[in-house]
Amino acid sequence: MKTVFNNLEQSSNDINEVTKNLDGIISEIKNAEGALNYLTSDEQLVKDIDSTMFYIKESTYKLNQNMEALKHNFLFRGYFRKLERQKKARK
Repeated sequence: MKTVFNNLEQSSNDINEVTKNLDGIISEIKNAEGALNYLTSDEQLVKDIDSTMFYIKESTYKLNQNMEALKHNFLFRGYFRKLERQKKARK
């Protein structure tokens, strides 16, 4: 029984130490002028990242459309057919 109480007391001390460490880390994040504080508190940065992701997705879609158009262009058609034949040959 005494061992159980000792283990429980040790666990309680360990939990208190972890809590203190977490409090210190959180306080440093809130008060520091580092990158993590900037990332968590700047609303404009979040909007900029969101708009950047939107433009990346839009650009990717347009690039895919252009690649599809190139596949049907008479100057590039032979190249893409050659790629398809090579892919079939590998299978």
